[in-house]
Amino acid sequence: MPQIQKKVKLQTHIYRNFLLNAIVALVVLVTTSAAIYIGALIMAEGLIEEALVHDAIHNIEDRIVSEKEIMEAKLSEVERTMIAYQADHSLFFEGLKSRPIPTTDLFDYHANGVFYKPKDNGGASLYYSSDTQIGNDELKKAYYTEAFDRKFKSTVSNNPLIGQIYINTHDNMNRLYPYMPDAPGQYGPTLYMKDYDFYSLADHTNNPTGKPAWTKAYLDPAGMGWMVSCIVPIYNDGFLEGVTGADITIDLLINHFMKLDMDSVGGILVTDHNGGIIAMNQDIQSLFQVQELTTHEYTDTISETIYKPDNYFVDQLSVNGKQPFVSMIEHGNRMETFNVNNETYHILKSQLSTTGWELFVIAEEESILNEIQGVSEIIWRMMFFELLIIVVLIFIYVFWFKRRAKVISKNISGPIENLSLAVNMVGKQELVLDRESTSNIIEINELHVRFGKMLEELNERTRALIQKETEKKVQEQLAQKYKLEANIDALTGLYNRRRIDDVLNEELKRSHDNDFSLSLVLIDIDNFKLINDQFGHLIGDKVLSDFSTILKTSVNTTDVVGRWGGEEFLVICPYSTGSEAAVLAEKLRVLISNYDFELGKQVTASFGVAQYRENEDRREFFERVDIAMYRAKSLSKNIVVNSEEGLDN
Repeated sequence: MPQIQKKVKLQTHIYRNFLLNAIVALVVLVTTSAAIYIGALIMAEGLIEEALVHDAIHNIEDRIVSEKEIMEAKLSEVERTMIAYQADHSLFFEGLKSRPIPTTDLFDYHANGVFYKPKDNGGASLYYSSDTQIGNDELKKAYYTEAFDRKFKSTVSNNPLIGQIYINTHDNMNRLYPYMPDAPGQYGPTLYMKDYDFYSLADHTNNPTGKPAWTKAYLDPAGMGWMVSCIVPIYNDGFLEGVTGADITIDLLINHFMKLDMDSVGGILVTDHNGGIIAMNQDIQSLFQVQELTTHEYTDTISETIYKPDNYFVDQLSVNGKQPFVSMIEHGNRMETFNVNNETYHILKSQLSTTGWELFVIAEEESILNEIQGVSEIIWRMMFFELLIIVVLIFIYVFWFKRRAKVISKNISGPIENLSLAVNMVGKQELVLDRESTSNIIEINELHVRFGKMLEELNERTRALIQKETEKKVQEQLAQKYKLEANIDALTGLYNRRRIDDVLNEELKRSHDNDFSLSLVLIDIDNFKLINDQFGHLIGDKVLSDFSTILKTSVNTTDVVGRWGGEEFLVICPYSTGSEAAVLAEKLRVLISNYDFELGKQVTASFGVAQYRENEDRREFFERVDIAMYRAKSLSKNIVVNSEEGLDN
C-alpha cells in the first residue's frame, strides 16, 4: 500500500525549507570564505608587500609622466617663442639695407677696441668684436636692432625659464638682454661667433631644416655660468645673417623641474641623448658624490665652447650606479634597479620629445617600504575586526531571516491562495476548495488546473518589456545628443578644438591613403583683444558668432570649419590645392572686411594657407600654415599669405 504523504500549507512548506537551506548555505559559505581568506592572506603577505612596492613605483611613474608633460609644455613654449623671433628677425634683415644711416651717440669704442654700448638704457647690451670694421652697415645693424630690446625684455620677464635672450651675427656682433655692464671686459677684445656651438649648431651644415635646436650644457661666455640654449638660424635670401637664442641656466632647470614632492623620490637627473649630464638635483649629487656645475668663477675670457668635463657623463658615475643608466640609454629600458652602499634604488626613465633629453627619476626602495610599512599589520587587524563583525552579523542575520522567512512565505503563498479561490469562483455561487489532490501542496495542485490565468501575467510582462525598450531608445537618443554637443563649440556652433583635431587627423590619413589634395586655412581675427577691451566681452562674443556664420556659410560643401581657439579658426579643405584654398581665403577675407559687425569700425582677419606635402607629418604641415598666418599678421594684417608661394616674398 503506497505511503500517504502528509499535505501541508504552502506557507509552512516555504518557511521551513527556505530557512533551513539559507542557514546551511550561509554557514558553509562564511566558513569556507573565512578559511580561504585567512589562508590566502598568510600565503600572500609577501606578495602584497611586493604589489604595494610595484604600485608605489607606478604612482611615481605616473607623477613623472605628469612632470614630463609640464616640462615638455614649457620647453615647447620656448621653441615657439624662438620660431616667432626667427620670423621677425628674418624680416628685419630683409629691410635693413633700405634704412637710413643713423646719427646716434648710443655707442662708443672701448679701450680694447670693442665697439659697444657703454650705458644701460633699460635694454640689451651691444658688443662688436674689435677686428670688425664698423662701417655704415654695421652701425645700422647695431642701431636698428635696438628695436629688439622691448620684445627681449618682455620674453625674459614673462617666461621664468629664460634667463637671457640674444642675437649673434655672422660679423661677430652680440646683442644680449639683460644688459651686461662690462661686455668688452667679459668677452675680451675679440669674439668669433663660429667658434661657439651656440652659433654653429644652427647653421645649414648642422641644422639644414632651420628648426629650433638645443645645445648641450656649456659654460656661458657672458658670465651666467652653466646653461643650455634653444637657438634658431636667421636667414636673409639664403644667407645666414646670425643666430637668435634663449639661454636657460642649469640653476633654472633645477628650480623649475627637479622638485617632485614625493618622499620616496631620491633624485632627478636630466641627460642628453649621449648620456651627458645636463642637470641634476641635490639628491643625485649626494648619491653619486658629484657636484653639479651651475655657477663659475670667471678668470679668463671664454674663447670657445666649453662643455661639462668627461666625468659629467652617466658612464662615468660610481661603478655600481653607472651601468643601469648606460643600459637604459642604449636599450631604451624604462625601468632598472641598482645598488649603491647596500641600498636598493629603482630608476625610471622618460624621454622629452621636444629636446631628445632623457629624464631619470631615482626612487629609494627603503623609502618606498617606509611609506607602506605597517600595511600588513593593518591588514591583519582589519581581518580580525572583519571576522568579528561577520560573526555578529551572522547572528543578527539569522534572527532577522527567521522573521523575514515568515513574511516572505506569507507573501508567496497568500496570492496563490487568493488566485486559487478566485479561479474556483468562476461560474459558482460560493467558494469550494478541492482538498483531494495528489500533491502535498494544495495551492500548487489548484494552480496547474487554472494555468490560463498566467496569460495575464505574460501580457503584463510584455508591456513592461516594451516600455523598457522604449526608455532605452530614449536614453540612447539622449546619449547621441550629448555626444554631438560635446563636439560643438557652444558660442559659435562650429566644431570645437577636439573635434576639428580629429577631423584633421582623418583627412590627413585619407589624403595620404588616396593621394588627393588637402589644404588648410588658418584665420586669426585682427586686433580682437582691442574689440574686447573697447566694447566688452558680450560684443566680442557677438563678433565671434557673426564671424563664424560668415565662415560656415561661405566655404565649400566639402570643407570643414572649426574654432581652433580664442579668435583663431581653422578651415580644412579636402580635394583643394594650396592655390584653390588661397582663393577661398581671399573670398572670406573680402566678405569679412565688408561685413558690418555694428561696431562703427571695420573688422578684418589675417589668413595663412598651406597645402599638405607628400610624407609630411602633421606637425610640419600645421607649422607651415601657422607661420604663414603669422606672416600675414606681421606684414600688414587683413591679407592672405600662401606658404606654397614662399614666405620670403
